[in-house]
Amino acid sequence: MIPLDLYFANLHKDVSEEERALLAAVMASAREGHLCFDLSKWSGVQTVTSPYLHQEGHLIYLKRNFECEKEIAMHLKRLIGPLEPPTYSKEGLTDEQAKAVHLALSNTVSIIEGGPGTGKTHLTSAIVKAIGKNVVLAAPTGKAAARLKKYNPDFHCSTLHALLGFPTRKKTSYIYADLIVVDESSMIDARLLAHFLRSLREGQRVVFLGDGHQLPPIESGSLFIDLIDWVPTAHLSQSLRSDRKEILQLAQDILAGKMITPQEPLSQEKVLEAKETMILTPLREGPWGVEALNALIFSAIKKIDGEIWCVPILITKTDYEIGLYNGEIGTLWRTNVKPLYAEFEGRQIPASRLPSYELAFALSVHKSQGSEFDHVMVLVPPGSENFGREVLYTAVTRARHSVTLCGDVETIQKTVSRSSQRISGIRNLSFELLP
Repeated sequence: MIPLDLYFANLHKDVSEEERALLAAVMASAREGHLCFDLSKWSGVQTVTSPYLHQEGHLIYLKRNFECEKEIAMHLKRLIGPLEPPTYSKEGLTDEQAKAVHLALSNTVSIIEGGPGTGKTHLTSAIVKAIGKNVVLAAPTGKAAARLKKYNPDFHCSTLHALLGFPTRKKTSYIYADLIVVDESSMIDARLLAHFLRSLREGQRVVFLGDGHQLPPIESGSLFIDLIDWVPTAHLSQSLRSDRKEILQLAQDILAGKMITPQEPLSQEKVLEAKETMILTPLREGPWGVEALNALIFSAIKKIDGEIWCVPILITKTDYEIGLYNGEIGTLWRTNVKPLYAEFEGRQIPASRLPSYELAFALSVHKSQGSEFDHVMVLVPPGSENFGREVLYTAVTRARHSVTLCGDVETIQKTVSRSSQRISGIRNLSFELLP
């Protein structure tokens, strides 16, 4: 298949300028992660002829995006249905959580959506215990999968990619489990979701957990929020963490688009002074990107500690043989006593055996998803506004105890005033999913 960029570059001379402009708009929209382009907001030509595009009413898709979205809808139609719930214990659950557990046990496919501190991970254990055996738990990142394992040590937990063998496995195979729980579902892109649903059989219970206000996936789509209330959904709104009251109020103010005042200006000195604090930034490159910040902090540490130091690192490639997953954070040690080694939750691994990793004094907000830190410093440099309010919401809700917002008022307000949610047409597809 000819790449669309090449096709566009070699359009025939008889294609009108208006059609060229629409093609360019559709392609730009796809690069931003949207599954389709909304013609109702376009003042030019309303149709375009191309073997690489599909038009569905007022929506225009790259054909591959339409096929992916259509497959998701078809599989949901195949899978969604009621089930007789087994007996389960409500002990330790709030009324809101108990209703969510009942919904999950009474349906083949369900969503439990809620912000930080509402008990999504806690109630997962109640759902898992009600089924009792043949349970699989998964998440898009190794860190989130490890958290599931911590609360459900007797059951199989893995990354969603490992569970599916995605994207290397040539052929889709079924997941043989009575219950599949997927945490941090807002991080699942359209292609991965289609692959996952393809691997399910009718009658299996599947529970998607997530926070609909977090950043959408790096790849295309924001299907989790698109499917909320379209499939059976339980909303958790009651925060059970009183020590996070100020953090959660800040998060709600961000979502409401209120005036947010930074606590500190952007300052390298403040970054270097931050001790036992995770620094989060929306950017990877530039003076306020993770690469420059990690290099800055590491250089400062080497000047102070010389040849003996310990630094945080982030695994960037899964190694199943060693048991380290993409997204896991550990500590790299250099001492005079033993060769360079890393430590991950008590496990010591020689540095020579580590998979790919990068320094983790500072993380991108995208890579922080699925993690929590006691103290967080959120940097909001110019350019953050391109990610919308979801980037600030995701960043501040990574903090357990304190959060410091650094930037200027203008950039923060520009960021809060925009949304990074993607456009899809899945709600408009002509499939009767609900009874």
